[in-house]
Amino acid sequence: MNALENQGLVELACREDRPELSALEGRPVRWADRLTPYGHDILAYGQSRPRAEPSPGNAGTDRQLVELIPSQMAALRVFVGLTGQLQVPPVDGLAEQVRTASCDHGIKRWRLNLTQKQRSRWRMGCGCTG
Repeated sequence: MNALENQGLVELACREDRPELSALEGRPVRWADRLTPYGHDILAYGQSRPRAEPSPGNAGTDRQLVELIPSQMAALRVFVGLTGQLQVPPVDGLAEQVRTASCDHGIKRWRLNLTQKQRSRWRMGCGCTG
């Protein structure tokens, strides 16, 4: 909680508030916290973030899970971001996959479900070999 408090996301109940909280709870309350407006904003952002959902039309496609290290994901974001300037634009659906990619923080990899065409085209475009 101290780290969240230091970031301004929560505020800890002061010593004067704890007896009232203990009375409300019917038990001793040794510590309590509540979200600050910034904390509420972080939760709202986290809940509104797009999630990759397989569409019914993609059930029979050749999608494969691709795991990218952060630098590869950064390169892919730049590649997709240059769409209007490229002579050969990214394959349809690649930008949506990048937008909805999830990060597995345990292994520090970004996860995308790409078709063979999407995989080969972005590798050629950004010079990646992964």
